[in-house]
Amino acid sequence: LRVLRLNLQDCAAVQLRVLMPRGSASTASPPSAWFCPQPPSRPQGMKLRLAVDGSGGGIKALMSWEQVRAPRHAEELGAVACAVHHDFDRGNGPCATRFQVRLRMEGQIWEELQPQLLPRPRKDAIQQREAESYEWSFHDSRLATLGQLEVQTRHGNAILWSSWSESSRLSVGLEAPRPVGALLLEEVTPYCVSLCWPPFAASVQLPLGE
Repeated sequence: LRVLRLNLQDCAAVQLRVLMPRGSASTASPPSAWFCPQPPSRPQGMKLRLAVDGSGGGIKALMSWEQVRAPRHAEELGAVACAVHHDFDRGNGPCATRFQVRLRMEGQIWEELQPQLLPRPRKDAIQQREAESYEWSFHDSRLATLGQLEVQTRHGNAILWSSWSESSRLSVGLEAPRPVGALLLEEVTPYCVSLCWPPFAASVQLPLGE
């Protein structure tokens, strides 16, 4: 196996040849054609919104995006490289199996979260052959900070990462609840007083997360 690398991390191409032992010596087949793994397509149509976490009652960010399947092209790889390509393909090599998210507040430095395995595609989009839709939610302290939150994501397979998606921006931060109506005094006595007020109105209405 011979690997061509652009640096210590990125694999650019792979080439194979077969060794056949014969007694104390061995003979080698001619090297195969170079097999060049390709990165998966980058996420498309990413959307971001705030939602209420139904389990904990807190605020979470819910993001959704699509993975467009890249068309396959027949290549003249040779017998050995064709077998390698088939094995890479069978192991979901060209397709995305993981994703990574990075986020920042407007004007700040990107923070990359740890890569994770792709969630299961949405059930209502499994039948689509050209794209698969995904949803993922996360909690972050920046969701309570007033400002613009910018989020990007990318896909990865066993070897390579795609480029980052286009940014999705969301206005985050919760203002204090606003009092509605007047404060009422009830049961006033020389020693105590009872206060009564209507419910406070939330500064923003959030949908209940799934």
